[in-house]
Amino acid sequence: DGLLARLPRCLGRHPLAAVGSALDSDGKVVGIDPDWVGPLRGLPGIGNIIIEADGAAGRPFKAPRSHEPVIPDQCDLVVPIVGIDAVGKVLGEEWVHRAERVAALASIDLGQPVTAEVVATVMLHPQGNIKGAPPGARVVPLINKVDDDNLLDRARELARRLLERGAGRVVLAHTAFEPRVVEVLE
Repeated sequence: DGLLARLPRCLGRHPLAAVGSALDSDGKVVGIDPDWVGPLRGLPGIGNIIIEADGAAGRPFKAPRSHEPVIPDQCDLVVPIVGIDAVGKVLGEEWVHRAERVAALASIDLGQPVTAEVVATVMLHPQGNIKGAPPGARVVPLINKVDDDNLLDRARELARRLLERGAGRVVLAHTAFEPRVVEVLE
């Protein structure tokens, strides 16, 4: 209730607000209860709500645990994200968060190469990165870290696999320089 009262004033002074329920022992913001999304959407001045539903512990690729990702029912767009630098690496914890879960979902062994097919399989698997997406929500995979032509070729191959598996659109992007979006494939 306090957040609902304060947030409109905050948005009157700033175009963007980050919302959390607490700070953890490392000083990181703890996410909000998914039930908060509905009341937040109803506030004046709210355009979009972006929710980080599942982190990857600093690695470019991951598979979710049984209770992840936490996607609110009101979500209308789900963006599973992968770093293109995961493709071509060995499936292990150095490059993949929860590598054993990726292996199970993709039906491969630890130590095998992380191919575009492996990534596409896990990203769009019903128990993978889109698990919990509300019915009717658009799913638009984002391939990040596409920083040079070699990585662009690799990202296009992954995008092709995602499109073959049913994605309607795939965004290739990078965070290092402008423009952030490299290509959108449909």
